[in-house]
Amino acid sequence: MSMTWSALATLPPQPAASEPTAAESTRKRSARPLLASARPSPDEDAPALAGLSPAVAVRAPDSSTLGAGQLRLGKSLRPLRQRFPDRRQQELDVTRTVAAIAETGVPETVTRAVRTRWLSLALVVDDGVSMVLWQRLAADVRALMERAGAFRDVRVYGLDTRSGTPSLRTSPYRHRGRLLSPKSLCDLTGNTLVLVVSDGVGEAWRDGGMRQVTDRWGRCGPIAIVQALPSRLWASTGIGARRWQVTTHRRGGPTRAWHVTDPDLPPDLVRFDSVPVPVLAPTPTAVADWAWLVASPGGTALLPLWDAGRPGSSRTVADARDGDAAEAVLRFREAASAEAYRLAAHVAAVAPVTPPVMRLVQAALGPPTDIGHLMEVFLGGLMHELDADGADRLPHHRRFDFTDGARRVLLSAVSPRELLRTAEAVTRRIEAAVGRAPVFPAWVGHPDGAAVIDDTGRSFGWLREQVLTRLGIPSADARPVAPMPKTPRVPGGETGDSTEPRDSAAAGTDEAYDDAPGETLPAGWVELLPEDPVRLGRFRLRARSAHGWPHLTMYLAEDEDGTVATVRAPVMLRTRDPGTARDLVRTEAECLTRMQGAHAPALLGVAAPTTGELPWVAASCVHRRADAPSSPPAPNLRAVLDEHGGTVPEELFLRIGLGLTEAVALAHSRGLVHGSLSPLAVLVTDRDVRLVGWATATVDGVDSAHRDVLPLSDTYLKADDDGRSLTPQSDVYAVGALLLAFLSGRWSDPRADNSGHGPFTNPGIGPVLLRALWRCLEHDPTRRPSAADLAEAFALASGDPTADRASEQVVAEDVRRIRDLAGQDIGTYGLEFARLLLTFSNQLASVGQREESLAAALESVEVYRELLSVGGNSASVPFSSGLAEALSSLSVRLGEAGRAGERLDAVSEAETLYRELRRRDFGVFGAGHAMTLNNQSNRLAEAGRYREALQAIEEAVQ
Repeated sequence: MSMTWSALATLPPQPAASEPTAAESTRKRSARPLLASARPSPDEDAPALAGLSPAVAVRAPDSSTLGAGQLRLGKSLRPLRQRFPDRRQQELDVTRTVAAIAETGVPETVTRAVRTRWLSLALVVDDGVSMVLWQRLAADVRALMERAGAFRDVRVYGLDTRSGTPSLRTSPYRHRGRLLSPKSLCDLTGNTLVLVVSDGVGEAWRDGGMRQVTDRWGRCGPIAIVQALPSRLWASTGIGARRWQVTTHRRGGPTRAWHVTDPDLPPDLVRFDSVPVPVLAPTPTAVADWAWLVASPGGTALLPLWDAGRPGSSRTVADARDGDAAEAVLRFREAASAEAYRLAAHVAAVAPVTPPVMRLVQAALGPPTDIGHLMEVFLGGLMHELDADGADRLPHHRRFDFTDGARRVLLSAVSPRELLRTAEAVTRRIEAAVGRAPVFPAWVGHPDGAAVIDDTGRSFGWLREQVLTRLGIPSADARPVAPMPKTPRVPGGETGDSTEPRDSAAAGTDEAYDDAPGETLPAGWVELLPEDPVRLGRFRLRARSAHGWPHLTMYLAEDEDGTVATVRAPVMLRTRDPGTARDLVRTEAECLTRMQGAHAPALLGVAAPTTGELPWVAASCVHRRADAPSSPPAPNLRAVLDEHGGTVPEELFLRIGLGLTEAVALAHSRGLVHGSLSPLAVLVTDRDVRLVGWATATVDGVDSAHRDVLPLSDTYLKADDDGRSLTPQSDVYAVGALLLAFLSGRWSDPRADNSGHGPFTNPGIGPVLLRALWRCLEHDPTRRPSAADLAEAFALASGDPTADRASEQVVAEDVRRIRDLAGQDIGTYGLEFARLLLTFSNQLASVGQREESLAAALESVEVYRELLSVGGNSASVPFSSGLAEALSSLSVRLGEAGRAGERLDAVSEAETLYRELRRRDFGVFGAGHAMTLNNQSNRLAEAGRYREALQAIEEAVQ
């Protein structure tokens, strides 16, 4: 599958005769051109215009500006998900109502304030000329905030910064909303968060108009700016920023109350005199630091604040509409970066374009080109808007173009082959995102269309008939652009043995097979060698794998019915050791038969003759989309890590971990030990995980005698168990080492990489699951969990409702194990044991096991007391704070057991500890002290000590 750009016809002659032309590329494909704009079809009575073709509108998929980090961005907002009593809303307090009726005998009700979210959000979207490129970012931010569950309501406003006096409207990007004064967002209660999305290009950001507005908002409540541009370009806009040390003394409230100091210099040398306004990049780390600071009752963090004292540098604008186009392009080239100039040429090749098409072209070029370079092109003066009413259109409908002279000069800077490569990447992105992303309007040639496109229209993509059908466009009876190829389809990559990373842009596409005649085989596959067989059984071989074990060759094949399959055959080994060759094939076939297509490829055929014929085993090709045979082959674990740049999202890690542990558990239940688990043996589909490479597996306790023929290259995955026999615990060791290495982003021994972090700490996943993974690396195999236990731990961490019943067993096993370790070395394992006991106590209480829950809480308190007695002053703060937390939890458990006197004693001791800790660090322990005082006040009131209860609650409020 490829695509072409009609703009290639306007290029000057190229010296290289081998460069493909647009017409030649078109003749190789069966596809229809996709354009960003069209014109209405002429009336039937009007004469037909030459060069016009009918076209229909399609909803082409757009790309997300937040990308894979969207899930982590949502998690970074968790500190804002707080609820507080709202006295304006009341609800029935059932417990107190029942108690009041029982005491007084009067049927009266007792109400309490409803706990509601504490913040409202005013999302202010700058909709200046340059912000048409950021409409998708604004929409993604809005969706993220609405799904975060942190705000009572989300209101969206438009912000006009074109002039020196900024103004608000009730809706962004459309000039039909009602005008509002910026004062309308001032909430004197301090419970409205104002979040501005802008690139800082408008005039009001540079001449001080927006500074006055943000100062007013910052005096009333919390405010922040989401800077759409990359941080390297902030200094050239009106929103330059510098990192300052910010200290807060209350939750939320106006940013004017923040205490700001220089992180390095003393306060008497450098002062921050204006209202602090945080400037945030739309990344999880930046948002997490800001959200934590806003939501904490007191804390300190380093934040970039708007430095209005340093106005952004003026932009060099090259206006190509007046004067010499070549001179304008030259001025643009001198002012812009090399990446921006190259991007301008690619955008000019498909113009006129809409903002979504610009973003697609930029994304197709890949690093180091980013959205900041697209902004350089857009504001460089070479582009102009085509429609006079563009300001009244939605951003993704507005069209922009270059002058013919500027386009001609720009296109001379890139070769047609480079344009074609970018075009293919654009098409792959479109096809991969069909049905999975927001859409924007585009037009595709079709005989039933109500609009028309001319022959000079520059298509930014080509869509196959299959994709058009998925987009709701019926197949046309007209002759396609090019005949469909008749050669069999060949997967575009290695299924399990390839060590080369796959192109992330192509990874999600439905175009699994490239069947254009005359083109080379895809990456990972090579032509058959003369000594290779052409057919094995009913399978016709098409290519051989370029990677993997030399003794067991993997072929790409086609069944008689056209099904794509993978065939393994020990071609080289057969002549030297035919017995070993047969054994490897038989073992692989036996394992695939037992797995029955679950978490492993389905067995399609096998031949292990006792004569001199070549043995082989055929299995189904594992596809990325399990229900789509036309999708590309599933990547292995190494390729998945490469696709995500070495950092895998938590949700994907949990899904892969659950699939891998379920696959290994299934194999163990059927008498199989894989024995060769590695990143290349784990294939990841959109639904589950499939294991390959079973040729040397252990079957029914009988080890393969040929493990030295196919050795394991990743030695850190091999357990140092006594004896050579493989057991299920050997696989568990490999699973733990493999997943911990996958989580760290480095294919090496996780024990060496985590030597400085301790065995129980990792910010990526929950502590219970992490402890289970580290237990897999225990030297004693009997102390490792089973694969089924690991699967239950992953199901629990993934939020599987069926895993709740396993939660208690998982944590209980951890408690038993760490209790033994703490008994041997209380100083090393005591703190972890005490914290785990609290977790266990809360879980037991949630399922109604009150006596067991109370026993766990009491044991946690005793462990903390022992730690304080042996730890000394150097460790008193963490142990004292832990003891205070344990005593607070114990008071709740004692109340559930009806032991009111002991409950009051426990909470009173906790209050004494928190009081001392608060004197040391109010920002950290002030909130804990306040909550403990509130708890103590309730317990004193229950005991009839009302005066002391009143004093405690008054101190808590203060």
